[in-house]
Amino acid sequence: MKDYRDFSFLGDGASFDGSIQSKGTISIDGHVTGETSSVENLVVGKCAFIESNFDVSSAFLSGKIHGNIRACDRVEILSTGRVFGDVLAPVVMMEEGAFLDGKCTVTPQPRQKGDIPDA
Repeated sequence: MKDYRDFSFLGDGASFDGSIQSKGTISIDGHVTGETSSVENLVVGKCAFIESNFDVSSAFLSGKIHGNIRACDRVEILSTGRVFGDVLAPVVMMEEGAFLDGKCTVTPQPRQKGDIPDA
């Protein structure tokens, strides 16, 4: 049986204002304002509206994001994703229809999360 203790979810209609830190996966479909860091996998649903800077391992973005994203593995902006901010990661993928209004910097593959250079 899968262990879901390292999975957090903020559903559609819910809102959060503050700092989020997690060692696992966070899925967001609501409204978040603040800072998001130390997250293994960030999944932003198509109903989400986020005003936050991210420091994550991987991000999969389908909603609207206002903020900069730093990832040590990858950032995927899916077809419904709208990103207003800079993206810094070793792998950046955008589906047809995705939107990015910011600077995209592809970095060498870092070994650890702290190895990501500042944008």
